[in-house]
Amino acid sequence: MSAEHLSVEKRAFGSVSSASTGGASEQSGAKSEYSSTKLLSPLDGISQEDLLIEAEQFAFLNGLEDHKEIIKRGALVAQNPKAFEKCSLLSEDEKEALRRERAHPWTQPFKMYYLVVICSLAAAVQGMDESVINGANLFFPTQFGINPESSRRNQWLLGLVNAAPYVRCVRSAVVSCN
Repeated sequence: MSAEHLSVEKRAFGSVSSASTGGASEQSGAKSEYSSTKLLSPLDGISQEDLLIEAEQFAFLNGLEDHKEIIKRGALVAQNPKAFEKCSLLSEDEKEALRRERAHPWTQPFKMYYLVVICSLAAAVQGMDESVINGANLFFPTQFGINPESSRRNQWLLGLVNAAPYVRCVRSAVVSCN
């Protein structure tokens, strides 16, 4: 790790003092000295010119040359989010969007909430499926005569039954992508 990288980490996170590494009895009753400390931006202390050069290099290295201007503007806003009004590179529409986001941080399109609800329901159903399969593994192989200890074919058959929901998911994903 380079000395420059360490100095950036030390500037951003502070140095660990002996008070914060005390025993459990010291930590349990008292708040850590870092509990109310706000972390500094890793972009803090970089000049605007250097930041723009680094943003351009980032765009180039990641094949985002078409988006380098917006990456530069984003880097400037990320460096000091509270001073975006003073940024001359931002258009008035971009400044208005940032003002709106600051005033209404939880405003999202309906589709975003819909997506969160649907994904949550899908995760719950998938979790129930896994629980049912795990519970059924205790008794269904012998009940249906596919005891995995009796033959290699039964081992494969039991594996296929256990993998069926996941195989179906992969098949559905492949079909939906085409």
